[in-house]
Amino acid sequence: MSHHSTSQVNPAPDALFEAIAREHLFVETLQTRDWDRLDFHEVAVWGIRSALQAAYEAGQNASQRAAKPTRSPTAKPRRGRTAGPASATPVDSAAAVL
Repeated sequence: MSHHSTSQVNPAPDALFEAIAREHLFVETLQTRDWDRLDFHEVAVWGIRSALQAAYEAGQNASQRAAKPTRSPTAKPRRGRTAGPASATPVDSAAAVL
């Protein structure tokens, strides 16, 4: 396994990784501190499972947010042209009654 410093990681998910590590693995930081007793941790398998579950759910939530179409609150809905003769429009129907 290769060693990567967290400075090479995108900063947006880095905060999420840190939070998951603290909450589920009881690891204070993911920063390399170059001291074995600070950089290596004994973690229970249920903590690993919990951390992986949290990371998976965060990915699912991010994917769902990215998939949702965004609309500007000021955007007006588009109206398509209706099928049928032009005389079926409400304006023409009102004019025919008069």
